[in-house]
Amino acid sequence: FGLGVTVLVAGSFKTDILELTKTYADPEGPYAGHHAKIERNGRRFIRFASAPERFAPAVARALDERRPFARHGVGIDARLLMLGGRMLPGAVLQGIVGRALGLPRPGSLRPASPPPAASSPEPASTPREG
Repeated sequence: FGLGVTVLVAGSFKTDILELTKTYADPEGPYAGHHAKIERNGRRFIRFASAPERFAPAVARALDERRPFARHGVGIDARLLMLGGRMLPGAVLQGIVGRALGLPRPGSLRPASPPPAASSPEPASTPREG
């Protein structure tokens, strides 16, 4: 039908969204260490974020694209993520990104042993008539 699809993979941009977004992390709770690490690593990544003025020209270039199906990374982090997605298995890329951001490893937040099962009283037996 002559229609195409263009996907813009937006990376990180230096805006005030992090300062304006409310966080619900509990600094005293059981995940406080994880929240602090994620926050610290996120702030480190923002130093490499693109200027927001670079986004509009990327949109203009994408609109002028002649290929019917195109995917464009906007920002260095988006382009690196797209490159990693082409070169690595999904689970490997997810692990690398998770470690880079300081996310807890899958299963690491589970308790070491399952909680004891709640004991319930035995049902009273009823005599059978017969």
